[in-house]
Amino acid sequence: MKIIKSVIFIMLGIFLSCSSSQIYSDSDYKSGKVLQLSVGETVEFKFDSQLSTGYSWQPSFAKESFVLVNNSVVSKKSGAAETGQVETQSIKIKALIAGESEIEFNYIKQWENVKQTQTMKIKVNVK
Repeated sequence: MKIIKSVIFIMLGIFLSCSSSQIYSDSDYKSGKVLQLSVGETVEFKFDSQLSTGYSWQPSFAKESFVLVNNSVVSKKSGAAETGQVETQSIKIKALIAGESEIEFNYIKQWENVKQTQTMKIKVNVK
């Protein structure tokens, strides 16, 4: 029985270490860290957003370098969102080709022609 548990534990460790997804945090951005990815790897960006006020983070990048995989929201409270409630916005992007590039995120109301309130630029090196 101990051998089976050990084998399962080792296999789980190997599986988790082979994951092709990273999570990039605000502290990484603020420190100026260059994001290192491999071709085909996905990175997840998580931001606090107030989507009920109309604002959301919108990614901008070279279409030949990256593809948007998912842009979703995880409410921090159950039930309907209240105006002004802070939620977590998750944006997953996949690297398509090798090279140096940049991903920019703008915190805006998409339907209004108004300057963004916040901008983040993240340098990316894809190998």
